[in-house]
Amino acid sequence: MRIELCSRVSLTKSSAKQAVRKILPCLINMGDIERNEMIRYGKAPFLECSSRGDTRFSAFFARLSNGRTIEAMYQAAKVFEDGSTNLGVREAKGKKAVNMPEVSKRYSELWDQYFKENPDLIPVIIRASGISDIFGQPGHNCQATEIWRIRKQYSDRYVN
Repeated sequence: MRIELCSRVSLTKSSAKQAVRKILPCLINMGDIERNEMIRYGKAPFLECSSRGDTRFSAFFARLSNGRTIEAMYQAAKVFEDGSTNLGVREAKGKKAVNMPEVSKRYSELWDQYFKENPDLIPVIIRASGISDIFGQPGHNCQATEIWRIRKQYSDRYVN
């Protein structure tokens, strides 16, 4: 099956899906398309801080000096009703823990630590006019929220 995008371009269904997956985050970050469930701060163009954007700012890729990712440490910090804890990302992701206030605080601390260990990334986020997370959801811990908070802290220091 071929999909005709315009009179000059047609793709197979799988090629079209791949193209959309690659181009959609770019269009969203340029402000051309809005997506309700994503988290954005500032204004376009947005620095996409997820696995679909600049992976240096994705919790799945951002590693601390101990070699573990922010996402792995965040998920492992969760404690569940049955007492289980220190689970892997696949087992813990998307599940509400009984210690969410502590886990949320830990998530912020992990991002603070990451930028202290990687000060060369601070100018990158300061130069960004906006920060987004295509997978971010209101009411959940979000890398865009943390990075925007850290950007504001460092921007205030550099300006004042």
